[in-house]
Amino acid sequence: MHKPAHQWTGRPGMTDPKARLADMDLEGIDVAVLFGGALSSAAIGLVENPALALATCRAYNDWLAEYCGAAPDRLKGVAAVPFQDPEAGARELQRAVREQGLVAVRVPTWPDGRDPGARRFDPIYAAAEELGVPACLHLLSARTVGADRFDNFFLKHVFYGADVFMAFAGMLAGGVLERFPGLRIGVFEAGCGWIPYLMERVHEHWELFSDQLPHLTRDPAEQMASDRCFYTIEPEETTVPFVAARV
Repeated sequence: MHKPAHQWTGRPGMTDPKARLADMDLEGIDVAVLFGGALSSAAIGLVENPALALATCRAYNDWLAEYCGAAPDRLKGVAAVPFQDPEAGARELQRAVREQGLVAVRVPTWPDGRDPGARRFDPIYAAAEELGVPACLHLLSARTVGADRFDNFFLKHVFYGADVFMAFAGMLAGGVLERFPGLRIGVFEAGCGWIPYLMERVHEHWELFSDQLPHLTRDPAEQMASDRCFYTIEPEETTVPFVAARV
């Protein structure tokens, strides 16, 4: 019996697609959606120069497309775009999807030091809607709640996922799904146990403070349960049946 890979850090498959395919076969994975590593998220998000951020995204997306080209039916890349310049980000997303075959756009949890639901980022969401690709919230950021609050890595990592559902709530409250009725949002690497909790919180606050969100016409909890939002799970989560029944 083969031993599962478990640890991904430093494995040859991180840079060699053939080695990744072998790992996928070992783990019984048919298709992998690839978000990249620190370069596509933490590093790019810290670049203050918008032109440099764009150049870095273009280089990364070119590399990722080449990597996925080894097995395009099994390796699907997620584009990185510069949220520092949303108009340029929209153009880069168009290029990455139409010319390079990437399948989604990664949304940082704290893009350019802002809530991802801010209207400033609408050009990127408009491009994703037009292209028919989802906007995917994914962790691996240098600016997380845990990183700012704790010195201990254990606690930093325990609360790593808090950034994701905070960012997701920002997109819901910001009206992203209402402004772009054809857009889908994916929420990755935060598990799923938080979903019923957040649904109840936003529903309660919608009843109490909907006047603070005059641009919304629909309860955010209903949006969370719609087929326009999808979530990933962790392999050993015990709350999956309960969450599935709720969503």
